[in-house]
Parts: sequence; structure tokens; C-alpha cells
Amino acid sequence: MRVSQNSISMATPPHEGHPLPRPLLLACLTNPSRPLRVLAAVIALGVVVNLFHHGAQPYAVGAVTPPWDKLAHIALHFVVASLLWVLFSGRHRVGMVVLCALLAVADEAAQSFMPGRSAEVVDVLASLVGALLAVSMGTLMQRALMRAPTRHPTSEGIQP
Repeated sequence: MRVSQNSISMATPPHEGHPLPRPLLLACLTNPSRPLRVLAAVIALGVVVNLFHHGAQPYAVGAVTPPWDKLAHIALHFVVASLLWVLFSGRHRVGMVVLCALLAVADEAAQSFMPGRSAEVVDVLASLVGALLAVSMGTLMQRALMRAPTRHPTSEGIQP
């Protein structure tokens, strides 16, 4: 009995056991759809607006104590850089880090004018670490997904 190519692809899911199909994840990292890019831009803008709005409130003074404030800087800029990754389709990596650096400097400059808050270079460096981590992880994931072999029916011993 001959098995056709179509019956194999319908009978066996191409990415069985993987939570997200590799082609879909690769597409999200390298060529996200326009709605996904717009969503990433809206969320990134919302994060930045909330950063400046809530950072200017009196309750922000001492809200996150050292050394945990550095972890907050890393996490926030990791999220922003990850959203920028989707927005720019994994391109302009240096630009993503520069945008995060400008955001960090602007945030620290704004803090210097608020009572009870101060600007710290270490906070800018922690923010850069978060941005660099996101861009590095995106780059590594993209390269790994592009290099990984795809499963074909012939590789499993089934000949068309």
C-alpha cells in the first residue's frame, strides 16, 4: 500500500510534542504580522507611559528597595526590548538597545527632579543589561530556530 504525502501530513502533526510550532515561532521572531507588530508597539508605549506616570507619584519613593530596584530595571527593559524586537521584526538590534538606553537615561533624568528620588548611573546600567539580555536571547533563539532541521516524513522512515 502506498501512502501519499498528503495523508502523512494530515495523520501526523508536523511538530508533535512542541508547545508552539517552529515555523510559527520563527515567523513571530523574524517576520511578525502587522497586527502583532502594532500590538507590540501599543504595549511598549503603555509600559513607557506607565513608567513615567507612576514614577512621578509620591508612592514611588522607596517602592522598590535596593538591591531589588536593579532587578526591576532589568525586568522592565527586558520587556521593552522584547516588544521592540517584535515591532522591528528582529532587525535594528543596536537601535533597540539605544532606544532602551535613551529611555533609561530619560527615566533617571526625570527622577532627579522629583522629591525623594535620585538619578543613578547604576540604574541605567541595569536597564542596559535587561535590554542586552532580551536582544541576545532573541538573536540566539532566531539563529537556533533557523538552523534546526525540520521533520519530514522521509526522515521518519516513511517513504511517499
